[in-house]
Amino acid sequence: MTLVDFIGVLAGGFVILAFYARKPVQLRLLAIASNLLFIAYGALDALWPVLVLHTLLLPLNVMRLRERLQCRVRPYGLRKL
Repeated sequence: MTLVDFIGVLAGGFVILAFYARKPVQLRLLAIASNLLFIAYGALDALWPVLVLHTLLLPLNVMRLRERLQCRVRPYGLRKL
């Protein structure tokens, strides 16, 4: 198994772990890790659909993680609806 293949398998493993996540922050962190690994995998092996997909998904996951973390630090009663 090459290093590129290993990165791809590791990225897939993080996707599986994300499906097992029960907490939203945990889910987003695992999804971000898988996006980064898939971006590396796609770039190293010239897999353009994989690279484009995860390059588009990464900012979405970061945005959702940021939203969730901002909800946590707001005082009780001032949460967004």
